[in-house]
Amino acid sequence: MKESNENIKHEIYLNALRAFSAIAVIVIHVSANNWYGHIGSFNWYVFTIYEGISKVAVPLFFMISGGLLLDKKYSLKKIYLKIFKLVIFLVFWAFVYKIIQLPVERRNYAGVKNSIKEILYGDTQTHLWFVYSIIGLYVITPILYNLVHSCSYNELLYAIAIIFFLDNLPELLNLLGNMDVLINNINRIKSGFSFGYIGYYLLGYYLKKKDFTKNKRIVIYIMGVQSAIALVLLVVIDCIKNQRLLERYWSYTMPLMVLYSCAFFIFFKNITWKNQRILKVLDKISEYSLGIYGVHFVFIIILWKVGFTTFTFNSLLSVPFISMSVLCCSYVAAAFLRKIPIINKFL
Repeated sequence: MKESNENIKHEIYLNALRAFSAIAVIVIHVSANNWYGHIGSFNWYVFTIYEGISKVAVPLFFMISGGLLLDKKYSLKKIYLKIFKLVIFLVFWAFVYKIIQLPVERRNYAGVKNSIKEILYGDTQTHLWFVYSIIGLYVITPILYNLVHSCSYNELLYAIAIIFFLDNLPELLNLLGNMDVLINNINRIKSGFSFGYIGYYLLGYYLKKKDFTKNKRIVIYIMGVQSAIALVLLVVIDCIKNQRLLERYWSYTMPLMVLYSCAFFIFFKNITWKNQRILKVLDKISEYSLGIYGVHFVFIIILWKVGFTTFTFNSLLSVPFISMSVLCCSYVAAAFLRKIPIINKFL
């Protein structure tokens, strides 16, 4: 009975995390769509804050996947069935985005043929990069499963730390100045880690299994809030100082983002979910999260084409309003796709 209750607890907070991440990804893309430019303006500051706070969504998606897929042994057949479904998902949405963004005069056989060629070469809608990364992680999941179930928590934590350390060290050294000799040698060592998001994948499993005392959680939460504020401030300072858009401080595997992501995961894990209405809403968003992820940029593109953007009215309000509008439209579209036979298994 205890195991059953534990499974229910895991399902509740992981579903809530997945739902939050689906919403936050929309906020990222709505904020970023007018972020490129206007450095130092009021709107630019607002977009930067919204995007920076929401950036945690992507690491959380990796952590959720790791927490689920590394906790249970899957046969190679099941793993590759998941990969096959993701490939279909990727190709379908890549094609959709290519077609809707083709100029009217190019919507012919030659234009479609060229779009397919671009997709085959990996030239797809920007937000679909995440699907490529997840496919890569799924490929090595059987190996990672054996790793995490044959080592101690401390050994697992050591592996996670080394992966993040080596992945970020060249970038961190680059911020300090001319460190080319050191960076070149570290990059050669780093080349052994062909999947940059293994750290989050393992971290999701580690944090799912690891419990922290209340005092330790408070310290982690404080560090998480400080990290979120710091990464936004550093990006602002970096962009204004160099007068160009730079995102290196909030790159997904940078130390501040890792701390922020850990704090978020642990916070959701330790929430006592009592409001059943909120839980039902989060469960539904979680259930359709993959479909929402696939389709949401369609509605962003449509809104921008008709002139309804984050510049239409006050950016403090326009970002959340447009984000929620896109979420609602995406949810309806994902629910509709779910009702179509065969398609519902992939999209």
